[in-house]
Amino acid sequence: MNVLSIDIDYAYSPTISIYDDYVEGSRVTLEEQKSILAELGMPAPQVNPVKLEVLKQVVKEKTTRKTPIIIAERHDQIMDFLPKSKPFSIVNFDHHHDVYYPGWHSLDVLDEGNWVYFCGEQNMISYTWVRNEDSEDLPENLGLQFKLEEVLKPNIHDFPVFDLVFACVSSHWTGDSGRKHLFEVLGVKR
Repeated sequence: MNVLSIDIDYAYSPTISIYDDYVEGSRVTLEEQKSILAELGMPAPQVNPVKLEVLKQVVKEKTTRKTPIIIAERHDQIMDFLPKSKPFSIVNFDHHHDVYYPGWHSLDVLDEGNWVYFCGEQNMISYTWVRNEDSEDLPENLGLQFKLEEVLKPNIHDFPVFDLVFACVSSHWTGDSGRKHLFEVLGVKR
């Protein structure tokens, strides 16, 4: 099974790098997160139209009208939709690698920043992270049980046709505009 995973925060580069270190994620409410960023004088999240077009092209060329689309708030919610008994691969367009960020959280509890690590407990064959130039690098010595690849400039034609699309809003990183832009990428009418 081939899964296309889209975190719309991918399309918020480069401005996301200005405020990314101050985002607490699901540890705080969205209102608390907005307050933190406002108190620090951080800019509002701003989408990059070029990145949006890349995402639209992937969806257009590598899915069909019959491909199931799941939309969620947080990326760790993908775990509820991955197959339990058959092998799968994920191509993830995301500003963050989501494998594990030492110092940001632990591996004791599943969250939006470590869900990929937990996929190792399932039948994941490979994980391809399509990243931004300003994304934080993967930590070393992760000890993963699956193949991991980083891609900076994706060649969409090389990707398989996807059997499932999982897309997340990540409002803590995308503010009030993430949902709108995600729906635009997916061609979903609100």
